[in-house]
Amino acid sequence: QLSADSKGQRIAYASGKSIFVRSIDNPAESKEYTGHTAATTVARFSPNGFKVASGDASGTLRVWEPENTEKTIGEYHIISGRLNDVAWDGESQRVIAVGDGKEQFG
Repeated sequence: QLSADSKGQRIAYASGKSIFVRSIDNPAESKEYTGHTAATTVARFSPNGFKVASGDASGTLRVWEPENTEKTIGEYHIISGRLNDVAWDGESQRVIAVGDGKEQFG
């Protein structure tokens, strides 16, 4: 899955245990986020373009800045299975994640 920032200048995508952010105008310009310890499954830019939310096969969601791939803003273990997709609210403040959780309720 590819995610483009709101200005259409960068794309983010999952590959292996990393997330890559690449310039559309200059594809050689690339940054790699290596904070995940399991296979990455999804990456999404926030609407304002200042953050990326990414998920992995262990159910971990990480939030980080595409300009500073060394720093994780937040790490959340959402479910016990693979995260399939994430989405941001319109104000770039909250993230919703869905996946193959094994929890049972009720």
